[in-house]
Amino acid sequence: METEMTLSWLSDLGKSVFGSMDGLFYTLVAFVVIDYITGVCVAIHNKQLSSDVGAHGIAKKIAIFALVSLSSVIDRFLLGSEDVLRTVTTVFYIANEAMSIMENVGKVGLPLPQKLQNFLSHFEKYQGSRK
Repeated sequence: METEMTLSWLSDLGKSVFGSMDGLFYTLVAFVVIDYITGVCVAIHNKQLSSDVGAHGIAKKIAIFALVSLSSVIDRFLLGSEDVLRTVTTVFYIANEAMSIMENVGKVGLPLPQKLQNFLSHFEKYQGSRK
């Protein structure tokens, strides 16, 4: 019973901070984690593993979730809308993380599926500066 209450409380906290705990949000979480892991793989591959660089990477990932949270708050309290800005922000960072994952995979020497490259190339023109 206590575990269920704790999970319910955590779910409510997540919804109030990040908006809907939907498939887009879970996709973003997965892509952020995968991007970080593939970035570590690149550092290992290049023999450049660094705790400072890793900490900087984690800070950038935290900033992504801060922006998703900010977008959700703006949606609810300033725009009076349901997750419009949050959805745009989340999709932007999903695409950004997906392209970074592909870059990382390429840097360790793995071939990239052409269909995936074609799909993600549509997002490149909207990304601006990613670094």
